[in-house]
Amino acid sequence: MKLHKTLTILNISLFISLLSILRIIFGYANTPTNFTYLAVGHYYLDYFEYLQQTAQGMMGHWTVLNQFATDDPSQTVLGWGQYLIIGKIAKFFHLSVVTGYWLSVFFLAFLSILSIYLIIKKLLPNLSFYHQLSAWFFCLFAAPFINSKFVSYDFWYAPMSFFHRFGGVPHHLLTGILTVGILIMSADIFNRLDTVIFPRLIKKILAVTGLLFLLLTFAPLQVVNLISAISLLGLIFLINNKAVKNLVYFLLIIVLTIFPVALLIKMSHDSGGLFQRAIAWESAQENHPKLLLIFLTTGPVMIFALAGLRRYLKEISNIKLLLLFYVVFSYLYFATPLARYFGTFNGRFLSPSIYILFGSLAILGIIEIANWFGNKRKILTTVLIIILLGYFIWITFVIFISFGPVDQTSYLPNSIYSGMKFLGKQADRKAVLTSPDKYFGMIVPVFADKNVYIARPIFTPDFENKLNIADQFYQGNMSFDRAKKFVQDNQIGFVFLTFMEKYQPEDIEKYQFLKIIYNKENVRVYQVL
Repeated sequence: MKLHKTLTILNISLFISLLSILRIIFGYANTPTNFTYLAVGHYYLDYFEYLQQTAQGMMGHWTVLNQFATDDPSQTVLGWGQYLIIGKIAKFFHLSVVTGYWLSVFFLAFLSILSIYLIIKKLLPNLSFYHQLSAWFFCLFAAPFINSKFVSYDFWYAPMSFFHRFGGVPHHLLTGILTVGILIMSADIFNRLDTVIFPRLIKKILAVTGLLFLLLTFAPLQVVNLISAISLLGLIFLINNKAVKNLVYFLLIIVLTIFPVALLIKMSHDSGGLFQRAIAWESAQENHPKLLLIFLTTGPVMIFALAGLRRYLKEISNIKLLLLFYVVFSYLYFATPLARYFGTFNGRFLSPSIYILFGSLAILGIIEIANWFGNKRKILTTVLIIILLGYFIWITFVIFISFGPVDQTSYLPNSIYSGMKFLGKQADRKAVLTSPDKYFGMIVPVFADKNVYIARPIFTPDFENKLNIADQFYQGNMSFDRAKKFVQDNQIGFVFLTFMEKYQPEDIEKYQFLKIIYNKENVRVYQVL
């Protein structure tokens, strides 16, 4: 690639990555006086979950602890281990946990966007740079149709727009990067199987297997999609080529990855605590939208994609087949109840990577349609690209506006932030009791590296009952003996109360085993004696 093209791709990738965190930048610029910015960029319960796991990495942990409960000893690196790494990198560069988190989003978005262009070059090698750029933009900005109320069609977990595909969730972005990498490397292995002896390919095969194992730890359903696609291409290769020995070796390594998949599934189903609650919740989210809704949610790109399918298959290659099989299996498994076996819901079979196929097909579809008009095909190609991309950018802007102002949970009063930081300086590692009136149980572990009594239903066992118990404690309705037993049984060492909550200090201070150790600007921290 020539230098000016390389610089163009890098600059565009950087600019689009910036768009992915634009709301966070706006939110920071509008931070009110005497408030600390927490940068809530998506559903706040999920965000604070990921943020406290990032904080655990900064605070020296090597496994993710469930700090949202006092009676769940769960520890794992599955699912959330990458947040520990983000936290350790943030600590190395002396970044705050919030800054470290969002810089990781920016960096991973950049790599994801760049990787999509690289795979498009392999999918459409005979198209001009201009057409490859167009396909790239279609992949990034493809948007749904709009209904009469000017609200986009949608179903939960559909990667329907730019912000849904490149939003503020690091492990989603990493899933896309690894998926593209596995597809490219696997296609390259198949390209060389009939010309290169097996030992020379072993490193690449082991690299693909390693990436599949890594992806397995936090996106197992994408591993199922990828293994299915690779295995199907392997069978086709076996039928059409004589290099049977090399292919059998390759498929054997891929098939061996199935056993860890089954083992992880069994371990998650047999384990108690956090994983059991997560499995129960995830399985209950299964959703099978109608085919028409899927089409409307995918948007106009699907129309042109269908028109481009013949041209896509006209000059076939291993990378084209792998991507096509990957998308077909994604939707096939999405339409089945298979996800229940994995302890999750069917929407996780879908991913932003499916839009790589749609965007690539769309540009081929535009070229195909334009060719029907003979001498005017160049003008028509340009017009159709401009119209389609203009629509996508317009709807992307509409969706951006629909998000409204920054979530008010982003702004934490400095006085409350200082109280939480004070908790973090206490050597005693006992748990913190926060009230059921606010969501502070989600935030305290971000700054204090301590467990809390109540935080989020999935993470807090017997959540509803604990809400009632905490409410009784804060209202002062417990007897001295019962309150003392409550804090001892749950290893609670601190009680946290702020001016934002409905409870009164005098109700708590009736418990004589509490000693106030922090009292500034109506934010109080009590220590259990």
